[in-house]
Amino acid sequence: MAKAVNFGYLYGMYPRKFQQYAKINYGVDVTMAEAEVSREKYFAMFPDLLKWHERQRRMVHTHQQVHSPLGRVRHLPDVMSPENSVRMEAERQAINSPVQSCASDLTLFAMIQIQKFLKPSEAAMVMTLHDGIGFEIREDKVDYYAPKIKETMENLPIQRTFGTRLSVPVVAEVEWGTHWAGTDDASGLGFTGYS
Repeated sequence: MAKAVNFGYLYGMYPRKFQQYAKINYGVDVTMAEAEVSREKYFAMFPDLLKWHERQRRMVHTHQQVHSPLGRVRHLPDVMSPENSVRMEAERQAINSPVQSCASDLTLFAMIQIQKFLKPSEAAMVMTLHDGIGFEIREDKVDYYAPKIKETMENLPIQRTFGTRLSVPVVAEVEWGTHWAGTDDASGLGFTGYS
């Protein structure tokens, strides 16, 4: 329930949409009254978030687009729709997109920086998952690559490259193991992601 509340309201859902989201994504049944109360309590804890939501809504109505902190543009012409549900979804995307695309942008930018120092005979990027990067690393090279990858992901040249400065720290977590299902010992497979 807590995960549904955090992600649902952070990204601009209203109680009715939240009910569906909680059921479909987390298997949690929420009454309309519970959804309204949880939304009210959430924004009482984070009142500046509501102000940001309103700013994003004004921005999308004015420009029919929003920008991520690194400058990615999301066009949202549906905000001009006469259909209430279509318009509200575009407003929700105006809130969701800058947050989600920033994590994606950081991951892609980190991949470019990391690729510069990986030696193909020792380590390779093999996948991404949301804001994480999966690697196959030779067992005897894990202790070398894990801290180097973490340091690179946390210290990207964002201001120099994009001309913007993030106001929150960028933190990456690194785990490794012998197989994807468990990353509990120092060998073979690595996965890093932003937290």
